Amino acid sequence: MYLTQALMEAGDGMVNETISAVWTFDSFSEENDPDGYHDFGAVEFGGKTIFWKIYLYETNSDFRYSAETPDDPAITTSVLTIMLASDWWGKLVSPASRPAVPLKRESGPFVF
Repeated sequence: MYLTQALMEAGDGMVNETISAVWTFDSFSEENDPDGYHDFGAVEFGGKTIFWKIYLYETNSDFRYSAETPDDPAITTSVLTIMLASDWWGKLVSPASRPAVPLKRESGPFVF
């Protein structure tokens, strides 16, 4: 999982609440997911729009190549990116250059 710097700096529990909202997101419809991939969503929290996107890469490609066979988990790595909507426009860099945020989920909220 990768979080943009702006999201990590948003404060006021934004990261934990956002991850929880993304984790439980199930509001897919023909309008917001016409291809049925369930790989993108938007949630509102704290007066901000948060986007999340799942990217599929070839395993061991240093996040440089999209997966040619995304349905084969043996050779595909999924990366969940969560960002403020304002991050979407020209501010993103490759996941390899973003800091990873190690998360583990216990019975409750995510733990950093």
